[in-house]
Amino acid sequence: MCFSRSHAIEALVYRGLAPLLPHCQDPVWKQWENWANQLLAQSIVQLQERDDIIHSLTAAGIHLLPVKGCWLKERYPDLGDRQMSDLDMLIHPEDAASAEQTLQSIGFRKEDVCFHHTTYIKPPYTALELHTSLLPETHEHTLYYQAIWEKATPVAETPGLYRLKPEDEYLFYMVHLSKHMSEGGSGLRSILDNRIYFRCFPDMDESYLEKELEGLGLLEFARQVQVLSRCWFETGLAIPEALEPLAQAICSVGTYGTLQMRTHNRMARLRQKHPQSGNALFCLLSSPVLPPYVRDEAAVPGFGESPHSAARILGGTHRVEDVAQ
Repeated sequence: MCFSRSHAIEALVYRGLAPLLPHCQDPVWKQWENWANQLLAQSIVQLQERDDIIHSLTAAGIHLLPVKGCWLKERYPDLGDRQMSDLDMLIHPEDAASAEQTLQSIGFRKEDVCFHHTTYIKPPYTALELHTSLLPETHEHTLYYQAIWEKATPVAETPGLYRLKPEDEYLFYMVHLSKHMSEGGSGLRSILDNRIYFRCFPDMDESYLEKELEGLGLLEFARQVQVLSRCWFETGLAIPEALEPLAQAICSVGTYGTLQMRTHNRMARLRQKHPQSGNALFCLLSSPVLPPYVRDEAAVPGFGESPHSAARILGGTHRVEDVAQ
């Protein structure tokens, strides 16, 4: 239970196990049941607030592009399966003041201003990150996303609301995941998201994805995430040995990574930037904890023969497809 909670998949795992334990009265199991019910209530509130935000901001003449979990959540088999800590939406910078006034009129309070987004809070469950750009100015992929509005398509039913095509949603997911992996790390839910994208959008243009990922420098990383996703959540086959360190790192850090890993990875980047440093303590602290993704495609062979069930990791006995039934 604690493991699934650390990866923000406890509602999904609970739903998979519940048919196997229909009469269980164990206190830990009942606590898990309560958590799952609370998460379902949270999901309902978040989606209602999402729709209210969209209605209010677009009615105020503000162009709005929701991203990440805002839409992905509904692609999961059950409403409560995909937990999210906040809603992410993009607006034009010149609309920030009007958006703030509108959000305050529907009960949100301004909580924090951070680089490229402002956080708004509305109890009991809703946090909104309102972005004026999808990435910080210093991020290596910021230039790629400066023209993101050109890739967005208006939603005919809601003037002012925009969507990205599935391929571009997936690309931003991969960019965002790589950002987390290079900082504090990221957990199983992020890898499961990959499976959901390909399950819900089987006709994505793979040549477009490959071209864009290669241009972003993320093609090898994306391929490895896809391999882990298939092994854990589709085939149940063995993880290639070359990816074991990456898999172990993902399992060990939880949904949002750890401060320790964030510190070590930042120190590692400093050591790479300043290779002449002779400080032994600096070198010790900068030892990378998170293994870099494998850059040699030949080191990632086809799936092995031995079963390596996702159930062992998720705490259940079913693949995602089984849980969804």
